[in-house]
Amino acid sequence: MDGQRPGAFQPALVESLTRAGLELEETVGNGSDAEYLISGNTFANRETLKRCGGRWSQRRQRWVFPSGASIESLAASISAGAAPPGL
Repeated sequence: MDGQRPGAFQPALVESLTRAGLELEETVGNGSDAEYLISGNTFANRETLKRCGGRWSQRRQRWVFPSGASIESLAASISAGAAPPGL
């Protein structure tokens, strides 16, 4: 589902990210491709973020994901219990 806007994601997907303390936003990256940025409780979720294809952007102070498919993978991982304890 590459190229999807955050508003176009299934509500359950966005809700699972929100429950883990993460916020999703879309931006136009280099060129005309969309990138998805994750902010919020990222330190506690960093291993899951890495495993799902995210990379830390020091400049943006957010995790960058290249596609909607990566975001779907992240949400599935968090829903499956990959979120850290206490959340």
